[in-house]
Amino acid sequence: MKFPNIDVTRKLQLQDIIDGNQAGRQVLEYPLNNREYPARIIFKVIPNISTGVANVAKDLVEGGQSILANVTSSANDPSEVTESVSGPGKGIELGLSAVDGIKQFHKEAVSLYGNVREEAAYDESTDKTTHQISLYLPTAIAVNDAAQYDNVELGVIGGVAEQALQQGKSVLRETGGAFYGMAANEIGAFTGRGSSMGSGMADILAQKRASKLGEIGQSAALGMQAASKVTTNPNTRAMFKDTPLRTFSFSFSMIPTSAKESAEIKKIVKLFRTELYPSVLSAGKVRVGYKFPNRFKIQLKSGMRNAKSNDDMNVKFLPTYLTAFSATYNANSPLLHTDGSFNQVDISMSFSETRALTKADVRDGGY
Repeated sequence: MKFPNIDVTRKLQLQDIIDGNQAGRQVLEYPLNNREYPARIIFKVIPNISTGVANVAKDLVEGGQSILANVTSSANDPSEVTESVSGPGKGIELGLSAVDGIKQFHKEAVSLYGNVREEAAYDESTDKTTHQISLYLPTAIAVNDAAQYDNVELGVIGGVAEQALQQGKSVLRETGGAFYGMAANEIGAFTGRGSSMGSGMADILAQKRASKLGEIGQSAALGMQAASKVTTNPNTRAMFKDTPLRTFSFSFSMIPTSAKESAEIKKIVKLFRTELYPSVLSAGKVRVGYKFPNRFKIQLKSGMRNAKSNDDMNVKFLPTYLTAFSATYNANSPLLHTDGSFNQVDISMSFSETRALTKADVRDGGY
């Protein structure tokens, strides 16, 4: 169908609606007669509504360029006034106009992106769904939470900065003084003029100075370390990096007991496979891009009369993408039904949540 005289975003939105209406909303289920064990896992399709981002992207790019230009012009201002920040070592000169540029950067960044605050838990009530597949509750549903940390070596200067922040001191003042002071002491220890220092500290500083003198110096530093039995403390810390996306896998074995159930299984397999793939965007006969696949809303329901949705089962999922699907036909027998359909269909699928969980999701949303 053609949509003349309307913008591209609206065209895609209308096409989404038409595609959904043409396909019709499917509500599929296996097994069809499930009275003995009412617990279910339900997969609902969340249609992706296309959104135009060209204007938003333009605003972000122009805003970023404005901020960058402000800071760059301030930092390169030849008439900038400098301020001396003294420490235990030599003073550090800081361009005041550069500082003004950084302040302006912060001001414009807050104006552009808004004040930083904790994000609220995901609100699933906004999810609009279409097709639905209801299957029996599988065994061994694994829900794994994880966080990723890096081992980072702060070194001496990083350790000084950490202590300064914890004690409410100026990081620039403390680290600047420590840097210049340590450099001077390294030279003194290496040249034998560090007699006023404790032997352990002098050994460490001499090793650090030697290690900076190329490959030979590094070998000398190792020899000094072996002889003195003293080495530097890397001040290793566990630094939080990220939380990975949660992934889930499910497997089902479907054995039809009637022609109607066999037809239902075929529809279930086709719907899962359909929703795994993206739509192709073409210009003429050239494929220029993809439209994301639809997401799934996964729910667990106990089927108990007194239960409230899936809350009683203590397992919730953020919207997910279907990342893998496989179907195995007639795993245990080569026989077919009289209508030519398979006597057994085993399916396996993997899902990935669309974003990482947050503390608010778990604490307030129950995910």
